[in-house]
Amino acid sequence: MIRYLDLLQGSILYAGGSTILALVTALPLAVILFKLRCFGRRMLIMLVAASAFVPLHVYASAWLGALASDSLAIAVSGWPPLSTAILIAGWARVPLAVLLLGAVIDIHGAEQEEAAWLETGRRGVLAHVVLPHVLRAMLFPGLILFGFGLVEITVTDLLNVRALAQEVYLDFQLTLDARTVMDRALLNYLPLFALWALIVFSLVRLYSDSFDPGLRRISSVFRSRSRSEGLLATLPAVLLLLLLLGLPVRAIAARIDTWSALAAGLRSVSAEFAHSLWIGAVVATLAAFASTSLMSVLRKSVWHRVVLAIAWMLLLLPGSLLGIALLRILNAGICRGILNTPAIIVLAQFLRVLPLSVLLAAAASSLIPSVVDDMTSADGATTGQSYWHVFLPLLGVQTVCIWLISFAWSLGELDATLIVCPPGLTTLPVRMFTMLHYGVYRDVAAATVLLAVTSMTLVLGAVYFFQTERARGDR
Repeated sequence: MIRYLDLLQGSILYAGGSTILALVTALPLAVILFKLRCFGRRMLIMLVAASAFVPLHVYASAWLGALASDSLAIAVSGWPPLSTAILIAGWARVPLAVLLLGAVIDIHGAEQEEAAWLETGRRGVLAHVVLPHVLRAMLFPGLILFGFGLVEITVTDLLNVRALAQEVYLDFQLTLDARTVMDRALLNYLPLFALWALIVFSLVRLYSDSFDPGLRRISSVFRSRSRSEGLLATLPAVLLLLLLLGLPVRAIAARIDTWSALAAGLRSVSAEFAHSLWIGAVVATLAAFASTSLMSVLRKSVWHRVVLAIAWMLLLLPGSLLGIALLRILNAGICRGILNTPAIIVLAQFLRVLPLSVLLAAAASSLIPSVVDDMTSADGATTGQSYWHVFLPLLGVQTVCIWLISFAWSLGELDATLIVCPPGLTTLPVRMFTMLHYGVYRDVAAATVLLAVTSMTLVLGAVYFFQTERARGDR
């Protein structure tokens, strides 16, 4: 019991501390980008979105190098591992926190801002209307980030921080007994996870209309601005992004001092990168097709909210626990033969990526007017005909965006893959995680560059296609 309470305390302190740090750092950036409409807003949002999908172990590698530099090593010297882990995870989650805050920051706010503008100026609206609303809206992104902090194992394992998720991974590595470890992990996780899931589901219901385009009207308070106001809002956003992204990039560049060293590092991880690419492409294709077809079929069904609730739960399920559960189920069934094949990695990553794809597909399908369903029903079209001839063409660009984001998510998946990866087949995140423990920093830096650039390119492509389609719809 004492050991469990110690692990629970470590998990809550790590997840809570990194969440608070991420939200406090992301708050001014989210207000500037999604409320004040600064200069270069679209470019900055694209950069934040691309950074949000860079895998956590990539950030961990870069920030460990940054904190080891001469300028920062003195500042963090003597810190306990938990404090360093909170610092790394909190700053790494800032781009995701900005996006989550931006999703709920201006819902139902335009009318209140315009009414307050009649009595006070823009600064008064910002102080008395916008900031209180943003502080209330931080609860939903905070719980999502807190859930991610509870289930990840990268930073806690690298810094040897005792937490529940890391303990599950270590127990399995020591015993290789999937059944015993899963039973023990469920017993430890279930109370905390159930309480947290109930709160998240209630907030998801509260913010279920956050993707309704009719609720995202820009108030006239901040729609027009002078050049000096735009520059004044842009400067702190650029400086904050330079701090959060510039220090890790500088640390990676310091480890790769020459182009020949970069080329040698890329050659050393080329085989693992190739495995990650084709596995990610297969997983993204399966997830995009399954999610769009499922959400199109269930658009008007009573099961729609049930599926979304399950998707949220699976999205925040510990990856290591999912991998252990897969091993236990497949070892006891007739599918034991896939345990030593790439199919087990594809299956594990598909289960990890599918919840995010379902949530994205639900948001995309909600943009289709309900009159389309009435027209297909009146014409006597079957469910399959409606999907292939109506919804799939309407969701064509959105499906491409879902595929690209699912590809980026799968490319960096570590927790479940680390458990199920068969002998002789290693993905790039697993290779990076292993090299970090052995201190092969040059190859880690090369893998970091490769994975970060690929992930950001995929997400930037998704954002570009989405913005192009939205601009076409506005015309």
